[in-house]
Formats: sequence, C-alpha cells, structure tokens
Amino acid sequence: MQLSIGEVASSLGASCEAPGRLVSGYSIDSRSIASGSLFFAIRGRRFDGHQFVAQALERGAVGAVVEQGFRERVPPTLAPLLIPVGDTTRALQDLARAVRRKWGGQVVAVTGSTGKTTTKELIATLLATRFAVHKSQGNLNNQYGLPLTLLALEPAHDFAVLEMGMSALGEIARLAEIAEPETGVVTNV
Repeated sequence: MQLSIGEVASSLGASCEAPGRLVSGYSIDSRSIASGSLFFAIRGRRFDGHQFVAQALERGAVGAVVEQGFRERVPPTLAPLLIPVGDTTRALQDLARAVRRKWGGQVVAVTGSTGKTTTKELIATLLATRFAVHKSQGNLNNQYGLPLTLLALEPAHDFAVLEMGMSALGEIARLAEIAEPETGVVTNV
C-alpha cells in the first residue's frame, strides 16, 4: 500500500525529515530493492541490515527504517532519509498491522504443521473466482514474510489469504496480532 514517509513515521511513533516522499514498496533485502521502496534494516543472526542502508538508498530506496543511534553513523546527506526506531523488526510488524487496519478487507489466515501452502493456494484460487485476492507468495509465512505480504496490499483487494508458520513458541499469536484475521484455518497439528 502506498504511504508517504510521514505516514510511515507517524504509524511507528517516529519522526522523519522528508515526510512528503512516497513509498511504493517495502523491502528487507537491499539486493532486491526497487526504486521508491522503503528499506527496513533488520538485524539478524548472520547479517545486520544497517550495513546495507547506503546500498539500498543508492539503488533507489526513498528511505530506511533504522535503529536509534544509527543515524549518527551515516553521512549528513543520508540522515534525512532515515526513520529511527527502537527495533526495526517490531517496526516492520507494527507498520504491517497499521496498513492492515487501514486497508479494511478480510483476512484468511492458514496455519498448521503441514499443508499450509497448498491450502492457502486453494483458498486463494477459490476466492479469486469472485473477488480481488492478495496472497502470501510461496511460503513467506514468518515474522518478516507476513508483514511484507500485508504491506503489499492494495485498496482494490477484497481478501488477503496469508500463511502463518512458526519456528518458536508464541509466534503464531504474534502473527495473528499483526494480521487480525477474520477467518482462521488450521490444516493439522
């Protein structure tokens, strides 16, 4: 969903210096950044997205969501393009929840031990015979993939069919807090 940098910052309880810039996409991978995207510098086990902020901006990102304190480590010319937050993963998830609430369509969430992707595809295919449907791509079903799927919603979509997977206790509960589904499907446990 297209938002301005100012709307993003406001949704995150953050501030920014370039509020009028429009965001046309969202990414956590600087290698696949598209012009007009907002980059989230996610700190992971093997990589720290903050190392790739300059690269993302050079490739056309309109801004980057970074952890507080990072702004002081970049050239002054890049600082106005940054949105500092306490936790970039949480910010990605919180923005996705805000977009989901703004969108207003219906969410179908699919989870379970096996068969999630097939079931999601079947539901999306059936709904698409009568409605505009957005769905998780492949098995993007975790703390990063689900928010990115929600951020790609468009006002014309009637339904979002989302896959939810877990790798840790409590993860499905968190994903459900983000997606706020009207309908839940459990394939098997």
